[in-house]
Amino acid sequence: MELCSVLMLALSVLFLCAISSIGYGAERNLRWTVETAYPRDTAAGEAVDDFARALTQASAGTVKVRSQFNTATGLDDIHMPVRGGDAVIASVLFASDLVPASPVFELSTLPFDVRSVGDAQQLARLAATRYRNALASSGYLLLMVVPWPPTGIWTRAPLATPDALSAARVRTYDQVSRNVFSSVSGEAVTLPIRDTVRELADGKVDAVLSSGDGEAGRIYAKHLRNFTAIRYAYPLSFMVMRQAAFEALPLDIQRSVLSAATETEAQLWKDLPSRIRRNSDQMQQMGIQVTDGGNAVMTSALRAAGDHEIESWRERVSPEDKEIMKTYETRCHPSADAECATAQFSGSAAHEND
Repeated sequence: MELCSVLMLALSVLFLCAISSIGYGAERNLRWTVETAYPRDTAAGEAVDDFARALTQASAGTVKVRSQFNTATGLDDIHMPVRGGDAVIASVLFASDLVPASPVFELSTLPFDVRSVGDAQQLARLAATRYRNALASSGYLLLMVVPWPPTGIWTRAPLATPDALSAARVRTYDQVSRNVFSSVSGEAVTLPIRDTVRELADGKVDAVLSSGDGEAGRIYAKHLRNFTAIRYAYPLSFMVMRQAAFEALPLDIQRSVLSAATETEAQLWKDLPSRIRRNSDQMQQMGIQVTDGGNAVMTSALRAAGDHEIESWRERVSPEDKEIMKTYETRCHPSADAECATAQFSGSAAHEND
């Protein structure tokens, strides 16, 4: 028992030393790095920058935040040391990056089930508690969700025929979309954005499932001159940090973190319609051929494959996750009434421990 006590004490001291080494000490000069794998002017990149500004202001400058973009990042990288002596405290991760923690994170990427910003907002609100609990069970805190514009298909040629993708290698962003596009393409592969950019340049990718937001759209436009707006999904990213790191903060800084996250998320949802319009204007300026819907036969095949994937998702998720989808489809599905289009979003960072 004495040996166990000594070991526990030693571990506690090591943890406290690690915390103070990144600025959690008595001087209260906290230095953070908040990162994302996406470019600066994408939804995820702007979320990082906006949160950094909001946290600096909410903490009266006590927390110094460095934004980092285009990084290879995952859950295991959070709260790890980086160059310059700071630590990655929070990261904006795409929904598919969190699926290993729980299949509930596939909700926002399920195909053709969300048709508007209002619906996307409401589904995120309905799932907020499940998102938080799923991350908490792995030792992480959900700070906020980050909404993306709807995803479509970037291609070298217009999708004018039923077999337009039959010989194409299509980049998708999760296992569900890979399964869906495998039904109409020569090959569907799941690639993060950095690998997608490299394979596009090498001519190894013929089509990309993406909103093409911000700089990502400008990169795709160099190789893919057609965009088909199939509105496949309105996906989410998630800003997360380790729960232990959050709990080690002084209470006033905890409040500043949550306040900054709530403020940032609310603004992201408010700005999403203008972001969608801005992306559309950018496509026009770059001379991208934009088509609404695509070939009817191909779209029908994608929807049939999407329905199959949604049913498969229902079979492998918890009863709580099924209930989220049932509630959403009852209240918010396009076949239901339109109450979701004007629903007010309360924000994911309205945590129980505020």
